[in-house]
This record gives sequence, C-alpha cells and structure tokens, in this order.
Amino acid sequence: MLQQGLGADAMTAGLALAPYALGFLLVSVRSRALVARFGGRVIVTGAALTGLALVVLAGQLGTGRVPLPLGPAPAMALAGIGQAMVMIPLFGVVLAGLPPTRAGLASGVLTTTQQVGLGLGAAGLGTLLFTVLGTAAPDWPHAAAVVFLVEAVLFAVTALAARRAAATSDHAGQT
Repeated sequence: MLQQGLGADAMTAGLALAPYALGFLLVSVRSRALVARFGGRVIVTGAALTGLALVVLAGQLGTGRVPLPLGPAPAMALAGIGQAMVMIPLFGVVLAGLPPTRAGLASGVLTTTQQVGLGLGAAGLGTLLFTVLGTAAPDWPHAAAVVFLVEAVLFAVTALAARRAAATSDHAGQT
C-alpha cells in the first residue's frame, strides 16, 4: 500500500514501517515483566492499543494526506507495542492455566489455530482490500482505511474475549 498506493519508494516505505518494529522490539523484551505484574490484562491492553492505532491510521488515510515516512510513525509505534503485548505473552498466559499434562496438546492446538487464523486473516483481509479497491480508479488509501477499520473491530473483539478470559482466570484463582 505504501509503495503502490501512496507511491513511496522502498526506503521510505521501510522507514514508515520501522516504528512498528521498534515498538514491538521494545515491548517484547519487557513482556515477561509486564505479564508478571499485570497478568492476562496485558493482552487486553495490547489488543485495545492495536485497535486504537489502526483507527488512527485509517483516519490518516481518510484525510488523503499521509506524510511519509514520519506521518504514521506514532500510530505505527503504538501498533507495534500493542501487537507485542498480544503476541509475545499469549502462549504463556494461555498455557499457565492448564495442568502440565495438557500443555503439549494445548500448545499444538494454539499453534495450529494461530497459523490457520493468520492464513484466513491474510486471505480475508486481502480479498476485502481488493474488493474495495475495485478496478476502475483504484483508491488505495480508502481501501486500506476500510481494511484497518475492520481489523480494529477484530482487535476490539480480541480485547473483549481476552478481558473475559482474564476475569474468568482471576475469579478461578480466588475460589
């Protein structure tokens, strides 16, 4: 989208994406401490932050003015931070609530589910992008904004599901 849709060269596109990678890296090295302090709520917060970042990016694209590479930098960094808060602790948080005899099976199911979800997500969101894009006069920023908003809704659902799971886990630990 950055190169074909907004006409950025490869270096500019890479620089625009760098804040995402930096945010992900910085949080991933602190994820163990975050989970130790906040538990499964880290995943809830991460999903909410990622959803917020996607809404901001969709808004930027909707204005038609996305000064590259620095314009999307704060939202990209926030998306990287949120993604790291979801992805890095996910396995540990999920598996921590299971008896050790079930951990291997659960890990396999979680890995398979994650891979299937990635494949279906890429196919579904890619199809949505090119459906909205159309063929007549492609409007890349509009199409990408629609996809980002759909992703934001999916992250909101993720945050709600993680919140419910964290509350159930907290309640189970109190009884």
